[in-house]
Amino acid sequence: MSPTHMKASLPSSDLAGLSVEDQARGVLHLLTDAGGQAEAELQPANPRLCPNCDGPVDKPSSPYSSETCRDRAAFVRQFWAAVASGTIFEAEKQIVFGERLWWLMGGGLPMRGSSIPESVKR
Repeated sequence: MSPTHMKASLPSSDLAGLSVEDQARGVLHLLTDAGGQAEAELQPANPRLCPNCDGPVDKPSSPYSSETCRDRAAFVRQFWAAVASGTIFEAEKQIVFGERLWWLMGGGLPMRGSSIPESVKR
């Protein structure tokens, strides 16, 4: 099963006017609109280079160059596991992945902010 099959279960990629939950699900269109790019040819791993960004690795305790690279690689592994198991079609799972993708792209955690009542914000 591929992310393109998931596209039909997502809200419109036009996020205007959608609830924050549907916006989180809709942001997953970024992962389904890859344009059919061919998979990269696998190369032997170089232990001195980060498998995520090809940057130099400073610590022997981790194969990643930074926590950001580690978090992005974890997201990709979890996303593909959800695609393979079919759980990516569950709305709750899509919301979780959408919010995580927002966070990884530097967009913060808007769903957490939306759960705070207006009276508390004031």
